Amino acid sequence: VLYEWRGHPSENVRRAVLIAATKAAQTRRREWGEPLLKLVEPLLSDRRPTLRRTLGPLVLGGVLLRYYTDITFEYLVKWSTSADEQVLWNVAMAFSGAGGPLVVKKALIILRKLSLDERRYVWRAVSSAMWKLGRKKPEIVRPELSRWLEDERRVTVAREAMKHL
Repeated sequence: VLYEWRGHPSENVRRAVLIAATKAAQTRRREWGEPLLKLVEPLLSDRRPTLRRTLGPLVLGGVLLRYYTDITFEYLVKWSTSADEQVLWNVAMAFSGAGGPLVVKKALIILRKLSLDERRYVWRAVSSAMWKLGRKKPEIVRPELSRWLEDERRVTVAREAMKHL
C-alpha cells in the first residue's frame, strides 16, 4: 500500500508514507533499513514543502541516519551524485538532523562536494547542515569552515554557516 501511496496526487498521502517509514524505523529492526530507504527514495525529488521539511531533516537525518547509520550513509552517498537539486537538498539536510553528529566526519566528505554546487538552493542546505553540525560538533566543523573561508568556491557557504555559530 505504501509503495502505491508514494505516487498519490495528494501530498498529504505521500507525507503519510514518510510518517509510516518513521514509525517503522523506530522499531530498529536491522532488516528494515534498506527497504525503508527504498520506500522513501522516489520522494526525494518531491518539492512540496510539507514533504521536503519532513523527508530530509526528519526522516533521513532524524530517524534513518540515527537508527540505520551505515546503510543510510551509503544511500546518501549514492544520492549525492544526483543532478536533481531537490535530491541534493534532502541529502544535505539529512546531516542537519539528529543522526548527523553521529557521522560528522564522513558527512563533511559529502558536504564538501555539495558546497561546490552553484545553485543557491543546494548550497544554502549545505550551509544549514554545517551550522547545525557545528553547534553539536564545533571542534570538527569550525576548522572545516575556516578552510572553506579560504576557498573562493566555498566562501559564501562558509560565511552563511558561520553567521549562526
